[in-house]
Amino acid sequence: RAPVDLVFQSIGGTEATNRSFGFDLATLAEARDAALSLNRGTVGNNVMYFETGQGSSLSADAHHGVDQQTCEARAYAVARKFEPLLVNTVVGFIGPEYLYDGKEITRAGLEDH
Repeated sequence: RAPVDLVFQSIGGTEATNRSFGFDLATLAEARDAALSLNRGTVGNNVMYFETGQGSSLSADAHHGVDQQTCEARAYAVARKFEPLLVNTVVGFIGPEYLYDGKEITRAGLEDH
C-alpha cells in the first residue's frame, strides 16, 4: 500500500465522457474510500482532486448533442458528490481544439469561473 493524500482524475459531464477516461462513478467512490481508509488526515476528508474543461465531452464524442457549458456544469456536479479538495478547470488545454477563437476561449473561462 502506497500512502495517498490526494486522488486525481479528469472528469466530464456525461457517463460516456467518464468511460472514455477509463472510469465510472463507482470507480471514483472506490478510490475515495481507499484514500480515506488510510487515515492520513493531511487534507481531512477532502481527498479528491478533479480536473475539468469545456470540450472534453465533445472531443470524446460523448456530449449527446448537449452544449459544452452544460456538460461542464454537469462535471462540477460529479465533483461535488465526492467532496473534493480542488476542482481545476483547464479551458485552455482542450479549448483551442473545440472553441472557435480567443473570444470563445475567454467566454468559456468566464463561464467556468
